[in-house]
Amino acid sequence: MLEIRGREVAIVACHGAPDALDRIASPDALQLRIAPDEIWLVAGRSRRQELIDEAARWHASTDGNALAVDQTDGWAVLTVSGDERSDVFGRLSVAPIPTERPALTQGALAGVPGKVLFADGATHYFVPAPVGHHLEARVRDTSGDLGLRFEPASEYRPTPGVLGGRGTAVTR
Repeated sequence: MLEIRGREVAIVACHGAPDALDRIASPDALQLRIAPDEIWLVAGRSRRQELIDEAARWHASTDGNALAVDQTDGWAVLTVSGDERSDVFGRLSVAPIPTERPALTQGALAGVPGKVLFADGATHYFVPAPVGHHLEARVRDTSGDLGLRFEPASEYRPTPGVLGGRGTAVTR
């Protein structure tokens, strides 16, 4: 049985030199290295202001040579958990499924740009908010035969840590 649910998530994008990004102090958030010059701070939506404050402190430490932007409202997040979660991804994208966990991939997802975080026990799909409904519809259309169970949206609680090495993106 596959469980699918929307997630209430906070995302703050930090842009700057790789060495400046390495100094971000957000120990209770997931840090996703999107590109060598970009890290996302990700946590549950209830921690939005906390992430904004952490990013503002980091920005101040760069003497203005960086940018921190709250992108919480710009992204829709859908989580798929269950034994056949890789089958769902395979029906939405032609990208290879990473074997390591956690892993992040970026690219076309159900025909729209997206990011996918492969974690132990769950796969998290990030798409621009205006097409979030499209992703959910495509999951229903392409994977309905897998026994989907749609659950109410809930707070996203990622495992804190850093995904992506110094100055490198984690795309595959």
